[in-house]
Formats: sequence, structure tokens, C-alpha cells
Amino acid sequence: METQKESLRGPKSFRSECAHHGQTYQKLASTGEISRDSILEVVERDLGRTYPQHRLFESKMIDGGRVDQHVESRGISSLRRILRAYVALDPEIEYCQGMNYVAAFLLIHAAADHFDFDAAQRSINDPTRAIRRADEDSNDHLSSTTRKEQRHNLLKLDGSAEEDAFWLFVAALKSPRTNLRDLYKLDMIGARRALFVYDKVLKLTASSLYDHVSIKLGIIPDMYATHWLITVFAAQFPYALVTRVWDVFLAQGWKPVYQVAVALLLAYSDQIVQFDFEQMLTWLRTLPNIVDVGKVLDIAHNKVNFSTEQMKQFDYAFDVSVQEEEQVATSTKN
Repeated sequence: METQKESLRGPKSFRSECAHHGQTYQKLASTGEISRDSILEVVERDLGRTYPQHRLFESKMIDGGRVDQHVESRGISSLRRILRAYVALDPEIEYCQGMNYVAAFLLIHAAADHFDFDAAQRSINDPTRAIRRADEDSNDHLSSTTRKEQRHNLLKLDGSAEEDAFWLFVAALKSPRTNLRDLYKLDMIGARRALFVYDKVLKLTASSLYDHVSIKLGIIPDMYATHWLITVFAAQFPYALVTRVWDVFLAQGWKPVYQVAVALLLAYSDQIVQFDFEQMLTWLRTLPNIVDVGKVLDIAHNKVNFSTEQMKQFDYAFDVSVQEEEQVATSTKN
């Protein structure tokens, strides 16, 4: 059973543990053993797709290729090393699409703590803008913890921005509280669990909306929420939303993630109940561009109410369903 100490494991703990086994970030990023080169080709393809408009990662592109392969942004170079280092550290997982956004997001956070970005030079999708706005806003809809404490918890590291981001990335994947690693396994057991629990939470906390979207329209979470959950909203949504969610995700685990996922629909329930199948799918595609961040966070905190015990029950129900599927598969083979 998970102890409180284990659930709170942070980047310094993982850094020390790996160092004890001779696995420093520098070694992992440069000479760490890679079981197959093909996975690095997948990483390379995803680099150019990761926050291309952010000034830490932006590069001029022509026909999908970089203008000068010898000149690239420092963010791309750092992100490549971070992902390569994780492939070497964790040969079971290696790399899965979605990890690039999480690593890049954490790299930007770490870079913001090490460098004073000029506001005039920050692009419109720079999360450091949202961090600064959130620092000035004392009304945190998802947690009573002060913004100063949240920032300290997020960035209490002491290496370079790149190395700090890597160990925070490792902690986000491997810490029992967040356990993103399970979402990236080959069988996607963690992603299946997250979608299952989200479906149950949606039904519990927004039953009318659930009936319309999931039952009447037949649009189940697998059809729209997978990318939300495997990146914890980092891939598509405004950084004002993403930074708030990640602050509490790192501190509290998955409950606030499910709250926000439900709130994204509840905030627009009056419109949604009028949608047919095609209209709903179109709306879901445009949601990241139109989302009212303040409204969603307020609804998540005040209207999406369920207990941690209920969430644990949903987790258990998922485990039971997996066992039943395995039993059926085994009996079929026999």
C-alpha cells in the first residue's frame, strides 16, 4: 500500500536515487543506452510539433522541415535531450506521444524560474505570462494554498533549467500521486483508467449532460478526452488554465484534473444540450480556443463535487473490469 512519503516523492528524491546508481542527467542525455534507434526518430518528429509558436521552441519551417538543420532554438535542443534521457532511464516506457508536451511545459516552467523573460518578447502562448498573471491573482479557484507556496512546490530544484525540468518530468511520471507513467504504457492502462474514472465522475456530477453527450449522442470520453488527460491539458488549452491545473495536480493528484475535465463541459451546458452529433464534435475541436478559463475553474471548484473515496471506488471498479476482461480473454483462448 502506498505510504504518504512515497506519494509525495519529488524530483530531488528521484535525482538522488538515480545518482546512487550512476544515472546522472548528463550521462542519460548523452550516453545513456537506447534499446532501439527507431524510438528516437519518433521523438524527432514530435519536436517540431511542440509549441511551435512559443519563443523557446519556435523555428522557421519550410515544407515541414527546418530551414537550417544546424540552427535550432535552445528549447528544441533541451527538449530533445530531456526526452532522450527519459528513453534511456525507462526502457519499458521509452517514449509515447504526449510526453513531449508535458516535458516542454515543465521545461518552460523551469526556464521561467531561471531566466527573467521580457514580457514584450514573450509570445501569446507563453505560459510564463499566465504564471505572472496568476501570481497577481489571489483568488485561486482550485486550491486554498497560496500561489507563492505552489510556485515553490513546483520549482524547488537547484540545477540548470533543463536538468530541473527533466527531474520534475521524471517525478510527474513516476510519483504515485501523479503516476503519468501508466498512461504511456503500451497497453495504455493508465489512460484507460483515467477515461473510465472521468466517465464515472461526469455521470455522477453532471448527469443531464452525461445523458445528452454520452448516451443520446454516443460521444464517449475516449472520443475527445484522451489527449486532455494524457497531457493534463498541456497540449491544447490556454496556459492560464494549464498552469492552474498543474499546480494542484502536482500537489493533490488526479481529482482536480477530473474536476476541470467535467467543468469544461458544464461551463457550456446550455449550448451543448442543443448540439447534435456533428455539432458536438465540431465544438469539442474548437473548445481550447474559446474556453473561458475563469468560468471553468470556478465551476470546477464549486460545482464538480465528489469525494476522494468515490474516486477510489471508481478506480477499484476499473480494476475489476480489467480482471473480468482478462478472464473472458483467457476462457476464450481455452
